[in-house]
Amino acid sequence: ANEVTIATKSWALLTVLEALPQGTVVKKGQSLLKLDLEKIDEKIDTLRQDLRLLDLDRSIATANLKLAEAVAPLELAAIERREKHSKEDLARYEKIHRPFSERAAAMSLKSSKDSLSYVQEELNQLKKMYEADDLTEETEEIILLRAENAVARAKFSLESAQIRNEETLKIDFPRKDTTIRETAKRDELSIQSLRKIQPAELEKKQLELKKLDEQKKKATENLSRLEADRKAMAVPSPSSGILYRGTFDRGKWSGDSALKSRLRRGGALKPHEVFMTIVESRPISVRADLSEQNLRRVKKGL
Repeated sequence: ANEVTIATKSWALLTVLEALPQGTVVKKGQSLLKLDLEKIDEKIDTLRQDLRLLDLDRSIATANLKLAEAVAPLELAAIERREKHSKEDLARYEKIHRPFSERAAAMSLKSSKDSLSYVQEELNQLKKMYEADDLTEETEEIILLRAENAVARAKFSLESAQIRNEETLKIDFPRKDTTIRETAKRDELSIQSLRKIQPAELEKKQLELKKLDEQKKKATENLSRLEADRKAMAVPSPSSGILYRGTFDRGKWSGDSALKSRLRRGGALKPHEVFMTIVESRPISVRADLSEQNLRRVKKGL
């Protein structure tokens, strides 16, 4: 006798659509049972799609990793240049630009004072020269008026220069100093962070690719198991003979009633359980119990 089971490894949903009736004479390889394959087929299709997506994700991750590995030295060189330039800019500002700006502010203020001094002296000289005459001519009055106006403009210009000088020294320079030093400090912190982030991002891409490889391996294994389970759910007869529903134990048959409801449409079976037995018509073996007093009567060929 050959027992019939469904040896699935991962798929446990075995729903019956139809099964051959008790006593059917079957041939080896003949289908004994038809199961509902819709859900397992859907699961297999989903896994195949997942595998295709994983292949695409892996291709993208591989390309991104290669690009990151190629760009990493360039980015590191850019970080080092940025750090060098930031330090150079701060040093140049403190050594050259800041002192020069202070000198320029002082020179501007001095120029305004000198301008006022020059026009004031010219006005004084004109007044002394014209005071020698008893009568001031009309032309001389015009010249004096122009000189007085030039002095007034020079005074106003000096006042403006003094205001600008004060703003430059007390407001503009301190603010600019703070901004430049803060920028340099931010650049320094940013560069330190980038030095740590860059290798971490590269390692992250490597781990992501490794994770995709592991996911693909697991998905491939799951698909292989499901495809094997799908084949196992075909349930061909292991031999030619007569189909019995149930099992035989030392000649004792379990009967059809226990499996009758489970082998109809919508019934459910369990993996690896014996639900049918194929009994070959020849040869036939008989097991029987005899009392001790009858044992001596048993002879070969009886």
